[in-house]
Amino acid sequence: MVLATQSKPIELSPRRYRKGNYMFCPVKADRNYKCPECGCLVQPGEVGFTRFKIIHDLVTEPIGDVLHACCVEARE
Repeated sequence: MVLATQSKPIELSPRRYRKGNYMFCPVKADRNYKCPECGCLVQPGEVGFTRFKIIHDLVTEPIGDVLHACCVEARE
């Protein structure tokens, strides 16, 4: 049996992603952002992830960028 490759887009999950010293939180972009991972533009109203730097275990600080959801979720 041959399995077809998945072609459906990545669905945004409400959960946060924690990677290394950063926390990624789902958000709808309020303006244009350049995704620091792939360099493409995140348009206003598009869903992406804001990135926060984890200072201590629970204290976070906003970085001020928005990443495409696929750039965050692909490397889970």
